[in-house]
Amino acid sequence: MTHSSKQNQQGALTIEFALLFSLFFIVVYAIIAYSLPLLLRATLNHAAAEAHRAIYELEPYILCTHNNANTASNPTTSSCLYANKVSEQIDKVLKGKHPNHRIWLPSAWNNVLKSCPAPNSLDWSELPNKRGWYQYTLSNGQLRSQVYVCFEYPYKEHPLLPSLKLLGINIPNLKDTTFKGSASARHY
Repeated sequence: MTHSSKQNQQGALTIEFALLFSLFFIVVYAIIAYSLPLLLRATLNHAAAEAHRAIYELEPYILCTHNNANTASNPTTSSCLYANKVSEQIDKVLKGKHPNHRIWLPSAWNNVLKSCPAPNSLDWSELPNKRGWYQYTLSNGQLRSQVYVCFEYPYKEHPLLPSLKLLGINIPNLKDTTFKGSASARHY
């Protein structure tokens, strides 16, 4: 081989490396860029489920005096602090301060999470901390509650990774996506 043919091969090798590396980088970036939002969705669902488990530790019968039907149906009065206690439990879970229910959620995200709209089927009241909805009723002399915990992460306003535009394609293409985690349960 002559000296000029070795230089030509090295030039071809450089071009091949640049093409393969860019393809490899795009694939790795796409895997990371799409897996982080999936992790976010799973984290929000887990957070909502853990918040519900923490709410089950509350005793609505102890927190509310149900001698008066008007007091029992309004959980924000001084004698019925159920909605406030539910809000406290949810906040403890989201901030990682609940002793029994731990989640992976960066503390900066607590300020970003928004409340979901109320479910359409029933007459709901929003929790004091704006992290969900509740319904509280007195039926046959027993207090019954239903809590809907829901968080939304507005990805458009707070993307996890910057969008990479290659050949007219955005990676990830999640500009108008809002990720949601929710859980609903009845407490009797």
